[in-house]
Amino acid sequence: MIGNSDFDSLERGAGKGGKGMRIRGNVRSVFLGAAPRAFLLGIFVLFFALFTMPSFASEVHWSYSGEEGPENWGNLSPAFNEAMGGAQSPIDITTEGKENGVEFFYRDGKFSVLNNGHTLQVTPENERENYIVVDGTRYYFRQLHFHTPSEHTLNGTQVPMEIHFVHGDDKGRLAVVALFVVEGPENEAIAAAWSAAPRERGKTGKIEKPFPLNGLLPRDLDGIRYYGSLTTPPTAEGVSWIVLDEHVTAAAGQISWFTDLIGKNARPTQPRNGRILAPFQGRIVR
Repeated sequence: MIGNSDFDSLERGAGKGGKGMRIRGNVRSVFLGAAPRAFLLGIFVLFFALFTMPSFASEVHWSYSGEEGPENWGNLSPAFNEAMGGAQSPIDITTEGKENGVEFFYRDGKFSVLNNGHTLQVTPENERENYIVVDGTRYYFRQLHFHTPSEHTLNGTQVPMEIHFVHGDDKGRLAVVALFVVEGPENEAIAAAWSAAPRERGKTGKIEKPFPLNGLLPRDLDGIRYYGSLTTPPTAEGVSWIVLDEHVTAAAGQISWFTDLIGKNARPTQPRNGRILAPFQGRIVR
């Protein structure tokens, strides 16, 4: 989800220091030599390799078990190397004391549900309508998705489900709110998502009525903040995590319906490696 392209070194190598002139001179001598066809064939092969390699890397298959499971993600592709980094997510949350707040600006709206094969993803029609403010920075709500069982644990304990609210700022930085879900009364917002969820991978369904995004949140929005990573490949680091203390409920049948459709999709907790867990106070602004 996070990627940068930097061609500065390539431009410097080709444009300064005389190297470019020598390369062009070599090309000229080959074209004037006796074997231009062999040279052109070599150029064709090189360009074919360059343009086909990225598409192959983007199709690397990963899963939550077996040889392609979480413990091996870092070995499946060079693009997944960060899975072996020192600031990975999820982690075990230990309760400790409240600092900088998080403000939620959520409202009901038009949403759709995508079955991507790894989870069900609820996406807004307008990505600029909902946002959170963290340390003065506005992070716009991009999507939410579900994991069973929970990926983060609380003092070593896992709960039946976890929802991730994914946000991004205008510089491409991510802030993800994690919400625990336990068995209890039926959840109306989850029911709305399930009613529109396609059973077929790669398909999208539209939620007919305005989706109650605020209705998914608990009353108490205090929690813990820490810096970690995405929890699915490429597990890029630099993600600001906001883990809420209070849970919400969903009926046992709602949780099992998701697990039957998607399967268990929780990455095991990763080493904390001395990372600071910063308690905070949250509030809904609208």
